Amino acid sequence: MFLFIGTYSLAIQAQRCHIVLMTDAASEVVLKQQVPEHEVTKPNIIFEIIKKVNSNNKEWQENRALQERQQKITAKLSEKFPTRESLVDYLANYCLTRQREHVQFAKKKHFSAKKLSASTVAVGELFEKLVGAENDVFDIYSEINGIAKQEKSEEQRHREIVFIDVLTHPERHGFPTIEYFNIPDIPFIVTWQRDHLALKAVAEVKSGKHLDARAYQQLLPFGIRNSIKITLERLNSLKPEDARRRGLDGFGVGKEMYMLKNFDHLVVLCRDMNTDDKEELIERKGFSDPEEFYEFKKMLEGRHRESKVTLVKSSISRDELTAIFSSIVSDIVKKYKETSPQIR
Repeated sequence: MFLFIGTYSLAIQAQRCHIVLMTDAASEVVLKQQVPEHEVTKPNIIFEIIKKVNSNNKEWQENRALQERQQKITAKLSEKFPTRESLVDYLANYCLTRQREHVQFAKKKHFSAKKLSASTVAVGELFEKLVGAENDVFDIYSEINGIAKQEKSEEQRHREIVFIDVLTHPERHGFPTIEYFNIPDIPFIVTWQRDHLALKAVAEVKSGKHLDARAYQQLLPFGIRNSIKITLERLNSLKPEDARRRGLDGFGVGKEMYMLKNFDHLVVLCRDMNTDDKEELIERKGFSDPEEFYEFKKMLEGRHRESKVTLVKSSISRDELTAIFSSIVSDIVKKYKETSPQIR
């Protein structure tokens, strides 16, 4: 996922598409045991799960840099979710929110809503939280570009949080809703000259074995990029009094926010994903015609003129993710079923 320290390899440029490599795939051991409820999010417990998955993985055991990195990631995750119950509640509620959004979208587009798979949705969100913790500690964008992690003032952090909230929940600030699947998982923002903010990249976090047609739609110019442009136009056009009324001080005319010309779109994958074979990486089902498949392949190879894409590998493998998730999935599904809406 990143430009790693110690024994980690550096970013490798494949044409114009960076692929950041870590280590070989973890062993196929998957932990099935249940972890005590009050301990699952303590950093040593999560890391113990990772250790057990890799009990027969010699490369992992010899890679101290990776282990230390994973310890820091799990520690950061536990700051946000200090107990097993808090993590379960969050993931179950996330699934419930996604189900409601799906039902609303189905009604708007006039098709029959389906019952979402709580386990599929939750494992993807868990991976996103692990990647988010890694980004909080190491700053993904800075690492893959070989630049120092930038320290941010409290004011800048606040403005970043507000921007992300407007992007992800525009209705809270009096703006029309953006389709939820065109909202990026992680925006990367940098302070620019004269106290302006500039968006330099966004990241999509994908835990699956393949990138599908939905990912293709998100990476197209009218996908997530368009959602960002809409949000920037909304914020930049606000007059001072309107910005204050919406709780958006620090934005609007005279305090515009920009998207950098060389804006990048990162796609963060599990550590053990094979990114060399782009055709194998793409799930062929779901494309309306072969041209879309080959356009997506061109994006992932860094040859698309309008959609710059950088493939990045995280510090967490699929086996490690599965093991962590296996320790909580039954409670997530149970809680979700108790509270999920009926599909009509």
